[in-house]
Amino acid sequence: MCLSRALIVFVLFYLCLPGQSVAAGLKKVMIMDFKNIEKNESYQYLESSITDAVKKSLKAKFAFRELAPKVWKAKAKKNFFLHEDEFYTKNVALQLGLINNQDIVIGGGYKIRSGKIYTNVHIYDIGKKKLVKEFVIKGYADNRIFASVEKIAQQIAKEIESILPNKDNWEKNQGGSIYANQLALNGGYSTFSFPDNSAQKLQINSGLQPGDFKVLFNFFGEYRRNNFLFARVIGIAGMQYQNGAHSFSAEGHAAKVDATVSIFSGFLGLGYSIPLAPKLTITPSLGLGGSYGTINLDYSQLAVLPVDSTGKSISQQDLTYTSMLAIADVRFGYHMNSTMGLEAGSKYQQVIFQNASSGQLSFYLGVFFKL
Repeated sequence: MCLSRALIVFVLFYLCLPGQSVAAGLKKVMIMDFKNIEKNESYQYLESSITDAVKKSLKAKFAFRELAPKVWKAKAKKNFFLHEDEFYTKNVALQLGLINNQDIVIGGGYKIRSGKIYTNVHIYDIGKKKLVKEFVIKGYADNRIFASVEKIAQQIAKEIESILPNKDNWEKNQGGSIYANQLALNGGYSTFSFPDNSAQKLQINSGLQPGDFKVLFNFFGEYRRNNFLFARVIGIAGMQYQNGAHSFSAEGHAAKVDATVSIFSGFLGLGYSIPLAPKLTITPSLGLGGSYGTINLDYSQLAVLPVDSTGKSISQQDLTYTSMLAIADVRFGYHMNSTMGLEAGSKYQQVIFQNASSGQLSFYLGVFFKL
C-alpha cells in the first residue's frame, strides 16, 4: 500500500514539473491560420487545409514548441484583436507574437486569380521585431489544388530551415526527445538466477524464492519523464508482473511437486539517454522498488501428503512474501517516428528478503509511445 502511494505521488510529481526537453533550447513558434483574403467561398476550406499541411510539414522536420491556437486566439480576443479576417496581416502577426511572448510567428493568406492560388507568407523573429522572410508561393487552383497545398507546406519548410533546428539533429545533440513524456510496454523472460536453485530438492514446509524458478515471464509498463531535472536524465516509474512454473524434486519422495509463482512489483528509477545515431539511443538506468508475490505448491502427486501445523494433510500450499528490489537496466531504443519507437534491453534484479537474496537476469522487447 505504501509503495503504491509512493508511485502515485512520484508520477504526479513528474507531471507537475516543466518538461526540460521542451523548455531547453526549443524556440516558441506561433503558426497562424492562413486566411482567405478575398473571402472566396469556393476556396474557404483551404484555410484549414493549408494551415494543417504547414504544421504537419514543420513538425515532421523541425524541433520547436508550438503555441496552441486556442491559447493565442483567446489572448488576441482579450487584447481586442476582434477581426480574425485581419489576422493574415504582418502588423497583427507581430503584435500577437509580442503579446504571446513567442520567438517566431508564421502567417499569411491566399488569393485565387484566374485558376491559380497565390499564397503570401511572412515569418517574424519576434525577439528582434524583424520580418526575416516574406515571399509568395504560386500554384494551381484547379484539380491540382491539393498538390498546390503540399507545395505551399514544403516551400515554407524549406524557407525556415535557417531559422528552426532539424528535429533529428536537435534530439541527437541535446540528448533527448522533444516530447516530455513516454509510455513504454515491454515483455520478456528471465532464464538466469543467482544462485540457481532450480535443481534443488524441495524440503516439505520449507520456503521458496523467485530465484528458485529458473524461467520467469516478465510484463512491465513504465512512465518516463525525459530530461528530468537535467539534460538526458530520464525519470522512471513502473509496474511489473512476473509469472513462472517449475517442478521440484521433493526430499524423500519419488514424485515431484509442481509450483507456480506470481509476482507484482513497483519501482522508481533514473536513466541516462545516450544518442548513438539520429534515431538510436542507449539508456542505462538504476532503480529501487518492492514486490509482493505468491507461490503455490501442489503436493497432490506425492504418495504421502505433508501435514500442516494442526496435523491435517494438505494437498497444496500457498506461500506469500514481500521483498525489496534493486534494479540495473540497459536498453536500446529505436525512434521510428514522432509518436512511437521500439526497444530491446536486459534487466538485472536483486530480490532482497530479510535473511536472503537472489538475482534474476532478464531480456525483453517492447514499444514506447511519445506523449
